Amino acid sequence: LRDLGYVFVNLDDCWMARNRSAEGGLVEDPVKFPSGIKGLGDYLHALGFKFGIYSSAGSATCEGFPASLGMEGRD
Repeated sequence: LRDLGYVFVNLDDCWMARNRSAEGGLVEDPVKFPSGIKGLGDYLHALGFKFGIYSSAGSATCEGFPASLGMEGRD
């Protein structure tokens, strides 16, 4: 992808678990991302990509996962 000029890899909806952590944070789905979001980000950065993740400004994402309404500062 880098050779084709791609710079960014962005995760859209459904990367997070269905529930926030006990502390209230968004948590990656451990089945989809067994190395965690940090592990994926570190891997992509090592390949020279910039990495981004999506959340919604509403109470839930389009697929019903936790979103950031009222938690913008934390998220």
